[in-house]
Amino acid sequence: EKRFLRKAFSKYVSGTVVDRIVAAPERLSLEGEVKEVSILFSDIRGFTTISERLAPAQLSALLKSYLTPMTRIIIRQSGTLDKFIGDAVMAFWNAPVEIDHHRHRAVSAGLAMLAALPDLNGKFREQYGLSLAIGVGIHAGRASVGNMGSEDLFDYTVIGDNVNLASRLEGLTKFYDLPIIVSDAMADVVVAGYTIQEVDRVTVKGKEEPVTLFTYRADDALAADEPARWAHVLELYRACAFEEALLELDLLQR
Repeated sequence: EKRFLRKAFSKYVSGTVVDRIVAAPERLSLEGEVKEVSILFSDIRGFTTISERLAPAQLSALLKSYLTPMTRIIIRQSGTLDKFIGDAVMAFWNAPVEIDHHRHRAVSAGLAMLAALPDLNGKFREQYGLSLAIGVGIHAGRASVGNMGSEDLFDYTVIGDNVNLASRLEGLTKFYDLPIIVSDAMADVVVAGYTIQEVDRVTVKGKEEPVTLFTYRADDALAADEPARWAHVLELYRACAFEEALLELDLLQR
């Protein structure tokens, strides 16, 4: 049983998590349960255009060179790699076993993925003459976790409204031209070296209540007064004082 569990989970969770599963298999549930999880989606921007520029073998090698370090970041943060969806990555935390501070680990993984990209792009420019840009969306909430599929083929995965919301957040990174967007479920997650900044409130497809969006900015990229000035822009924007908000935004961007 221990050999089976180690083989089954070693490819998509960290060795530490596998050790915990093997040590206490009675805590493992694969039949389906509702749990609080953190969910991360990431996607390469403009991947269709990139794929048209490369031969199939080059494209496969590029994806392998990109996905390998990104997957290792998720595993190091005790995440569970759910699946690759083409060039996209889906991962979650707090299943199949409980993970302490899973929201913080998910955000840390997303920021580490973005931080790893410049070095990777240096190699990609040399090898393929291109650079990659990615978007990361992260949310936390209750979801159904377990083996989903048919009697013959199934995956250990998470499904539910909160999973869909995490995917929507990743899609919104394109609209807001931001590398990472997290939901208000992550609003109190503090990561050293970064400042969390409110972006907007939106009603995403499939949700009736608006969701507050946040992003993370590196501290060394922020002026001392920028958070306060940005908060003032949001106040004007929500008061429908759009001309004043645009003026303040223009001053902020100089």
